[in-house]
Amino acid sequence: MMLEGDVLKNEHYIRIMKNSIFKIMRLEAIKCFILNYNGSIHDMLDYVNNKIIEHDGKTIGLRAIQKDIKQLKSDQNLQIDRYKPTSNELIAKYGRKGKKQYSHGKDPIVLSSIFFLRLRKGSSVSEKLSLEEQKALSDAAIVLSRFQGKAGFEMIDDVIDGLNDCANFVDLLLENKITNQENKAYRKKEYLKIKEALMLNKPLSVKIGQEFSNKEKTIEFHPHHLKMWNSMWYAYGFSKDVDFNPYVLPINLLLKDVKFLNKKFIKSKISYSNSDGTTFFDDIVGVTNYIDKNAENIVLKVTDKGRYYRMKRKPIHHTCEFDDKYYKISLKVKINPELINFIMEHIDEVEVIEPASLRDELSKKLNNISQSYKTNL
Repeated sequence: MMLEGDVLKNEHYIRIMKNSIFKIMRLEAIKCFILNYNGSIHDMLDYVNNKIIEHDGKTIGLRAIQKDIKQLKSDQNLQIDRYKPTSNELIAKYGRKGKKQYSHGKDPIVLSSIFFLRLRKGSSVSEKLSLEEQKALSDAAIVLSRFQGKAGFEMIDDVIDGLNDCANFVDLLLENKITNQENKAYRKKEYLKIKEALMLNKPLSVKIGQEFSNKEKTIEFHPHHLKMWNSMWYAYGFSKDVDFNPYVLPINLLLKDVKFLNKKFIKSKISYSNSDGTTFFDDIVGVTNYIDKNAENIVLKVTDKGRYYRMKRKPIHHTCEFDDKYYKISLKVKINPELINFIMEHIDEVEVIEPASLRDELSKKLNNISQSYKTNL
């Protein structure tokens, strides 16, 4: 049972982490503005505050954003110049207005007196977070998840939702090396060892127990990515000891030991997150991606109205389209074990309409189940 003092202490710690996360979001928004937009510090502040509001954060004022810019200049050598815009630039930005009222100011700003901000010629914006920022985000997500669902910590759900809904969160964590889809970590010791190897580009010796046997095997593993699915972490990487690439290592009870190897690290030939916003996981449900397969159009018909709307509230994939008239769900993904397991979990009220190959596969499974129940005990 958690004592009142512990609750207050933990709530204080959570507020500190929440503030740190929103500060990182502010810094990223400043970099995004300076790369993609033009305008004054007031326009930048409006842009940053709008990003924060999207995730239920508290807005900031001019003094705070000036401190953030100063920190970016110091920590990441971000070179920002102020310059007097031409009349044509002012008209293009604001029209022919002489003043503009900003939500963060009491009085309208005289536009003819403002300065625009721009990235200094020859300078660049670092897309990488410092190791300290990476660790802060990663550790915050893990710590926050410990309190999720506990009495007195209802605020946690909002914080974690803010993290998961943030479009840049995947980009922030370990330079696109972690995709965080769930909030409950498992096998923390082994996970942290693999995460450290991921950050340092270190190969590992991994001892794995065999299911339904006392035997064990040891593989050489070069971790390239981490993803969580259904409350369990999976490590993607290369292993010369297996044929499948990428090798997907479940971080579960079968994982017996993880050690660093003093060998040259083999980098990934797979791009898990691309500059155009696409990822290695866009075409799949879960963790299994058959590289030689193409995504297929899947059509499901749900026979129960309540089940249909529950599935609509929490779509299994971003391509899901919902037909409220006929209770149909359409999505485009590769057929893999996770998709089949999802359908089997709801098979009493979900029918596969397309494709025929998936319908036949599930039909065979159902026939096997039926036969097993007809067998005399």
